Amino acid sequence: MATETGNFVVERHSIDYIPESERHGSPLSLFTLWFSANMQITTVVTGALAVVLGLPLIWALVAIVVGNILGGIFMALHSAQGPTLGIPQMIQSRAQFGFYGAILPLVLVILIILGIIAANVLNLYGIFLTTTTTILRHSLVRHQSRRFLSPAS
Repeated sequence: MATETGNFVVERHSIDYIPESERHGSPLSLFTLWFSANMQITTVVTGALAVVLGLPLIWALVAIVVGNILGGIFMALHSAQGPTLGIPQMIQSRAQFGFYGAILPLVLVILIILGIIAANVLNLYGIFLTTTTTILRHSLVRHQSRRFLSPAS
């Protein structure tokens, strides 16, 4: 059950069961969500890391594709349960792993999210430093060239 005010929607179910009438979405909407979430600089840099570490480009591409397929198979099977059961994946994992067994995937998800946030913050910090030093360098060069070209007083 979502409370809707204009374009703003608040999810009210959280980890509760979601009735059949309120379930929506399609494989296309999931594709666009996950594709856009993964098309960022951290993902590209991580993918290029294999080549930087010496793996030939073709084998790096094969490793990326095979890794995504193997990882995607398990995620696809697990996510297919969502519409059937009407509950989020982290709650579903209790059925497979038990109450205490679900703690390990939960901790791993939290660590992954923190890692993604940290990597993005470091990327933004790097972009900020690069931009700032470039601006300072150009302004310093401009200032020195004016002093050098100005007539002696």
